[in-house]
Amino acid sequence: MCKWNTYKNIKLAYPRENSGRTIVPIDKCISNLIEIMNKHKIHTRGCCCGHNKAEGSILIDSDSYRILDSGYCEIIIPMEKK
Repeated sequence: MCKWNTYKNIKLAYPRENSGRTIVPIDKCISNLIEIMNKHKIHTRGCCCGHNKAEGSILIDSDSYRILDSGYCEIIIPMEKK
């Protein structure tokens, strides 16, 4: 988990629905995973690593991955043990 306000700007496969942005700041410790997901056309809608204060999550649009049911799927990222 990274500290709050530690980001890496990444290019998304699809523009954000509300803002239209394609370059967005992502928590640095999960940015590589988000880049890979977008490269493989898995449309991410939002994410947070949890900053070791809560469980992290990645919201995925179901249209981007056929296995998912309708709506969104949330992937839980377990907190690191201290």
